[in-house]
Amino acid sequence: MNASSTPSTIKTNDYLHVVTQIREILRKAKTKSAISSDDHFIDMYWQIGRCMYQYVDTDKTRYGKLFAKRLAQDVGVDRTDLIRSLQFFREYHVKDARSKLTWTHYRVLMTVKDLQIRRELEQRALRETWSSRQLMAHSAQYKKPAHKKTTEQQNQTESPEFKIGWLYTYRIIRDHNSLSKFWIDLGFNLRLRVPETEHVHENDIVSANWENGRILLQEMLGLEEKLLFTYGATIEKLGQDGSLSLEIDCGFGILFRHKIWLKGLQTIFVDPAKNKRAVTFLERKLAPGQKIVIKMFWEEGQRPAANIFYHQEEKKFSAIAKNGICLNTEMLEIKFRKQTLNYLH
Repeated sequence: MNASSTPSTIKTNDYLHVVTQIREILRKAKTKSAISSDDHFIDMYWQIGRCMYQYVDTDKTRYGKLFAKRLAQDVGVDRTDLIRSLQFFREYHVKDARSKLTWTHYRVLMTVKDLQIRRELEQRALRETWSSRQLMAHSAQYKKPAHKKTTEQQNQTESPEFKIGWLYTYRIIRDHNSLSKFWIDLGFNLRLRVPETEHVHENDIVSANWENGRILLQEMLGLEEKLLFTYGATIEKLGQDGSLSLEIDCGFGILFRHKIWLKGLQTIFVDPAKNKRAVTFLERKLAPGQKIVIKMFWEEGQRPAANIFYHQEEKKFSAIAKNGICLNTEMLEIKFRKQTLNYLH
C-alpha cells in the first residue's frame, strides 16, 4: 500500500502501524482453538478497538469514517465491525474477561444511546441470562427518537460533561528548571519525577504503573486530555454542604485525603429549601467506607469538583469505572422533573 492511497487526514506511519497491529491480532485469534467462542470474539474486538483508539482522533466523525472505510479494506474486517470495535473499547475500556455476555450482546447494547439505560439493560441481561434476541427485544423500545429537550435542560445537563475518565492515565509536564527532565502530573498539585530511562515529551498522555520499584510508562496516543484526573477513592465523610471527604488513590501507591464537591450541583446544596432533601438523597446512595470513582475538575476560583461514579455491589475501582452510575446525572435529572427535590424525599 502506498502513501498516496491513504486518506490525507491519516498520518501514514500511524496508519501502517494500525494495519500491522490489527493483522497481528487477527492472526493470533485464528490460531486459538476456541476462536469460535464469543469470549475470544470479545477479546479480539476489544483489542482491535484499543489499537484503533490509540491512533485515531475519534472526536472527528469524518476522520473516523475515512479511517474505518480504508482500514476495513486493508485488514479484511467488515467496516461496521471496526466501528463497533472502536465504540466498544471507548465505552468498555476496562475489559472484563469473565463477562457472561457475548459479542452479539454488546453489539446490541451499543445501539442504545442512553448510557444509563444501556447499563441497566446490561445488568438485567446478566441477572436474567437473556439471549441476544431477548436483549434486542427489550432494547428496541429505547431506540425511538427522544423528545427534544428545552434550551435550559440542554445548557445545564449537557454543558457539564458527566463522563468518566481513564484510571491511571496522566499528562507529562516539563520541569522548568531543567529542559531534559519531566514530571508525571497527578493532579492536586502532586507530581512524580519521570525516570531518566523513560523517553517522553511534554504534554504526552501516558498510562503508568509501578512495578518492582520502577515506573513503567506507555504512551496513549489519541486519548483526550479531558479524560484525565480520574481516581479511585474511599468515602470518609459526607458533608451537609454536599461535600465528600475522601481518601484518594492516585496510583503508584500514593494515597491522600481531600475534600471535593459534586460538579454542576453546587446550587442545589446552597439552597436552604433544597439542601436537606439533597443531602438525604446523597446519603441513600453513598456511605462512609464505600469505594467510588471520581473524575476531577479544577477551575480557577472554584472549589475542586468531580463527577462521582458509584456501584452498590462492586468493590474494585476498575469494576466501578466500567459499571458505575453517575451520581451527578441522577441528581440533575431529578431536578428537572418539575417536582424539584420533593422527589428526593
